[in-house]
Order: sequence, then structure tokens, then C-alpha cells
Amino acid sequence: MALHVAPRALPQGSLLLHVGAHKTGTTSLQAALYEAREGLMRHGVFNLVPQGHETANVAARAAQRLPASGTSGPPVDYAIWTELVQAAAVHAKERVVISAEAFATSEPTAIQNIVRDLGMERLQVVVTLRALAKILPSQWQQDLHGAWESRAFDSWLESVLADPRPSRRVGPLELPNPFWYRHRHDALVKRWADAVGSDRMTIIVVDDQHPVALFETMEGLLGLQPGALPRTTAQRNRSMTLPEMLIMQRYGELLESTELGRRVVERQRYHRALRILRKIRPDNSMDARLEIPHWSLERVHEIQEEIMSGLMAMDIRVIGTLKDLKWRPVPGPRTSSAGAGTGDLPSGERDLIAERMLKSAARRVGLDSRATGDHRRDPAIGPVRLFFSARRSAARAFRLAARYLRIRY
Repeated sequence: MALHVAPRALPQGSLLLHVGAHKTGTTSLQAALYEAREGLMRHGVFNLVPQGHETANVAARAAQRLPASGTSGPPVDYAIWTELVQAAAVHAKERVVISAEAFATSEPTAIQNIVRDLGMERLQVVVTLRALAKILPSQWQQDLHGAWESRAFDSWLESVLADPRPSRRVGPLELPNPFWYRHRHDALVKRWADAVGSDRMTIIVVDDQHPVALFETMEGLLGLQPGALPRTTAQRNRSMTLPEMLIMQRYGELLESTELGRRVVERQRYHRALRILRKIRPDNSMDARLEIPHWSLERVHEIQEEIMSGLMAMDIRVIGTLKDLKWRPVPGPRTSSAGAGTGDLPSGERDLIAERMLKSAARRVGLDSRATGDHRRDPAIGPVRLFFSARRSAARAFRLAARYLRIRY
């Protein structure tokens, strides 16, 4: 049976390794840790990140021999990971925190190597969890504005729910199932518990009704005074609203179907499109929010119950309440499924904002947005989108296979 306890400070010399999961407030927490880093050092707590970075995600990818996030290039320089390990060793008598949701994708062999490098004797692994019904729309949105997903939410959701196994066989290889390897949280926790033991694991259930609770819990674990972590980052990386999703979908079409869009992608695929959108359209307080559709509720509930049963069987301490993971959406005037309408956004306004985004993105990457004046939809958008989708799928399959071979051989 899982334990439900209040947070208590870890012993001096502990290394708190926060391994995600994705979409559980990791960005906000990492931003707070980075912003407060100098104040934390004065209290004997060291937040370790590679030089030039605000999180440890690039180091986590280096430890797994993975390429930089969103690319299919060579693995991140392994020296980034070894430098982080050396920095942790320097502060062997102080509390150290390393936070990176990229650790959630670690396979067992990589986890064993990470634990060996950091030192089992001081390690405390923390996993933050959130209701699956909240993670599903949030993850689809992340893929959408990261240009890795162009399917409608319902289509994507149906595909994801059809096979909730954390890994699946592709020919002779057993490869991670991209969504569920990160979000089958019972399997995620077990991978780490198998390496460090249940007594070195802590689960934090994120409370969306009290966003700063995660900060308060982390302050308690690190032996910090209340308020040591700034609350100004609590809404960092908030999910898109339904109108924002519609604009982003239209923007994605422009990237794929116009000359200027293709040139932007060639110059810099990841150009913070959502940040551009929110500068053009900063007020989204009255927008409808995306929720999972009614047809998926029972299937999501069934999978969440399986996850909770797995977690409770591991005898790991829990901060928060596991039953909060069973949250279900309650339909209201400011919520909607992706297929339920346009979110009160006229198509003309959507197209206008998407075109402004394209011109802004072009300027950001050093292109002359006046070089091509016609941003209208190309009649060949269907085949073009099919080509880009196929290319993305092939690149993803290649990365998974390459990762499998690197980890095992």
C-alpha cells in the first residue's frame, strides 16, 4: 500500500533527482529553481544545470546517448553529462537538485548508468504525476506546437488509447511506445524503483487547484524556507486554449504549404511559434480550454486505474493524494473537445493571426517576409502535408531504432 506523508527535508548531502514525468509542472519548477539559484546556494542547496542552460534536460539526453530534443542528429556531447556528474561530486556534503523530465525516457540500462554515476548512497528520486485526463490534451498540444503532430486531437487520442503499453515490438526490436513510455506512470516509477529501491523514491501528485503546492513540496524536501522558490514562474508553459490550437494548426499549414513557410522551416524548425502567437494575441482568459471528449472517458479511466494499482503495489511514499489522478473533466462554458467547434474564433481572424505569425517568424530567423506576398493556402496542401508527416514519422522511427542500438550495444 502506498504511503501518504507530509514532505520532510532530505538529509544533508542528498541528491534529489527529479525525473519528470512530462507535463506535470516541470517547466515551472525548473524555471523557479534556476531563478532562485543564487539564493539557494546561500542555504546550501545547489541546482545543477549545464552551462548556458536553465534546465538539466540536455544533460539527461547526453546520459542516454540521445540527440538534442526534436532533432535526429548525432547524440548530445557526453561530456555535458560527465561535467554535471563532476559538479554534483564537488557538493557531496550539500543538498543537490537535478531536474529534467528527459530522464523519464531512460531505459533500464541507461538508468543503471545514471545511478552509478551520481552515486546510489546519496540519491533520492522524485517523480511528479498528474491525472492522465489532463496530460492527454496537454501532450497533444505540445506535439502540435512543436510541429511533430498534425492530426486532429480526436484522431490522435483514438490512436494513443488503442495501445497503452509502454513498449511495443517493431520487427525484432522492442521499442518504446512514444507516449506511453513517458506516461504509463506505473512503469516509469518501476523502472527507477528497480534501480534505486522503493525507499529512495518519492511520488508527488500535482494539485492543479493549488499550482504553488509543487513549489512548497520541493522547498520542504530541500530544507528551504517557504517562499524560497519564486511563485512568478507557476504558470510557465501553460497549455494552449482551443482558439490558440486552431491558429497553430493554420500556422502549421502555412509552414508546409507556402514558400515563405518552407523557408522558415529550413532556416530554423523550432522558432518558438507559441511565444510569437501570445505576443500577437496576449489575452486568452476567455478562451475555451481543451478537454478529452466524452467517448474517451471510460477508456482513460480504465487505464488510469491500472496505473494507480501499479503505483500502490510498490510501497513508495506519496506526497499528495493518488485519488487525484482519477480526475475527470466536467463540461462547462469554457471547455470543449477539439471537434466541438471553433472556440468562438472567426476563421478570418484565425487566418490573419497565422499570417502575422509567419511574417514575425520570418523576421526572427533573418528572412525578408516581403519576399513572397502570397500566403494563401496551396491547392497541393494535402500531398505536401502527407509528405511532411511521412518524413517526420520516418525520422522518429530512425531515432527510436538508433536509441535502441546505442543503449544496448
